[in-house]
Amino acid sequence: MIRVAIKEIILSFKRTGSFSKSARELDISRWTVRRWVKRGTAFYGGYIKWQGLKRKSTRPHHPYKKLTVRQENLIVSFKKKEHLGARKIKYLLSLSRVSFLTIHRLLKRKNLVTIQPNYRRPLFQNGKAMRPSNTKELGYL
Repeated sequence: MIRVAIKEIILSFKRTGSFSKSARELDISRWTVRRWVKRGTAFYGGYIKWQGLKRKSTRPHHPYKKLTVRQENLIVSFKKKEHLGARKIKYLLSLSRVSFLTIHRLLKRKNLVTIQPNYRRPLFQNGKAMRPSNTKELGYL
């Protein structure tokens, strides 16, 4: 799908006077037309203007911070020596610009993270605690 220019969207709406008709004409979503018309009227009160309208940036707000080779080696050696998790390693090494998730991703890539199994207690435990003779009253089980 080709991206339609903002100018074309607003001019099409002015010509047709309808969100649905202009959306069909341009082969885009009705909500896209509505959103651009709303943005165009928001700044100029009642009159729809396309000059000055820009698309919002799609680049990430928080770009991925890459670890240096020295930092990676330090983290891996610390993990092997101390057997700590990513949060503690971040705190102890005082890596302020790096997220603990980045450290965890590195450790996972190096196969240094043990996956904890999900353990669920069985519904009935065939032990001393679940016997009726050990309960104070009926319904206590």
